[in-house]
Amino acid sequence: MKLKKHHHRLIAFFILLIGLFVGVYIIKSFLGSKPNGYVLPQFETGKVNFPKGGETLRKGQTYVIEWQGGPEGDIAIFLQNQAAEKEGVSVSLVDRVYGVNNTGSYNYTIPDNIPNGMYRFQIGNLNSQYFSIK
Repeated sequence: MKLKKHHHRLIAFFILLIGLFVGVYIIKSFLGSKPNGYVLPQFETGKVNFPKGGETLRKGQTYVIEWQGGPEGDIAIFLQNQAAEKEGVSVSLVDRVYGVNNTGSYNYTIPDNIPNGMYRFQIGNLNSQYFSIK
């Protein structure tokens, strides 16, 4: 039995359609899984308790950054310079600390080599209010 030309196109269409569904399923399965031990560094809810904003922190001094909320596991803490924000987030990050255990506090030493100015901490996607560094 010989198939007509439009039957070949119909069969090809269904094969393509089935392949599309299988591909979407595989992609969703892959994106839905995370490697063991990986925690997305984002907060659903929470707040920064220190610095609250408006304080003056001194270069070279160690302070206890305190926050509430967030995922279990390791997070990242960034020090962000307000003056450089208009140039982009990556430019405004003057210090980065990775692999911080989310216990709600971290002993942080203000770098000596940064300019005086207004800064804030970004802990996951949670931001402190601005404070000055001198």
